[in-house]
Amino acid sequence: MDDDVEPEEQLARHLGINLPAESASESSRIDHFERILLDRKEKLGIHATSLESTTESAVSSHLSDAHITFQLLQDSLLAESLYHRVQLLDPEIESSVETFEQDVQYVQKSLEEIDLQQLQTKNVHRDQIIERWSR
Repeated sequence: MDDDVEPEEQLARHLGINLPAESASESSRIDHFERILLDRKEKLGIHATSLESTTESAVSSHLSDAHITFQLLQDSLLAESLYHRVQLLDPEIESSVETFEQDVQYVQKSLEEIDLQQLQTKNVHRDQIIERWSR
């Protein structure tokens, strides 16, 4: 289907880029590709900002829900005791509660170890491809 199309035209088509006419001057071709590059960079920035915002709000929401659930569970367990330590009759439930507490602590520790700065660092390979095709 694309056998009669030049490779650069196929690549441009897959990237959603309209190539300038071959009769166009070199400066107009450069301007055309610079506009495409600026447009793609702007879209990339918008997507990155949206992704960061969505991710942060989702993580925050889940942590908040987990904290509230944990607090409600702890309050209900401690409500019956003057000494704030309840021994449940079923050792399996006691074990499950302890496992749940450990899981929550593990998740909290894992989330604290996430380096958000590293997620925002530049993608060198992407920048190299953009630079290569912007020439």
